[in-house]
Amino acid sequence: MNAGSGFGMGRGGGRGMGRGMGSGMGDTMPPNFAQQYSDIPAEGQVPVNEQREIDMLQEQSEALQAQIAQVNARLQQLQQGTASTGLIAVVATDRCTGCGRCVSVCPTSAIVLEDRVAKIDQNRCTGCGQCVSVCPQKGIMLSAR
Repeated sequence: MNAGSGFGMGRGGGRGMGRGMGSGMGDTMPPNFAQQYSDIPAEGQVPVNEQREIDMLQEQSEALQAQIAQVNARLQQLQQGTASTGLIAVVATDRCTGCGRCVSVCPTSAIVLEDRVAKIDQNRCTGCGQCVSVCPQKGIMLSAR
């Protein structure tokens, strides 16, 4: 076989030894190879994209933990009857018919019926306004403490 035919083993004619065919000289990599694999971490490092995701998830976790703490604090206030908005529910006794709707919605059990009229325990009322919204007679309003 002829060395120049490409089928022999002569100088430069063999398959797999020319440019771009794995000669091991570094010129066989595509031009964007380094960009494609630039975020491959060194041994023992976290990939950049994974680190961003970890950071983002940690931030979200911290935000959720803060929200849970606020919800738990508010829940505890309501259960203990120590929460306050600076307002208090006040009954207009001439309008109250004693239907009891306000009693059933009060989250702190600050309302009782006495002689078919709603009475509000000012120490337990948080001023949440739930009683105001359910009163069909508009007999309860919020007032500054």
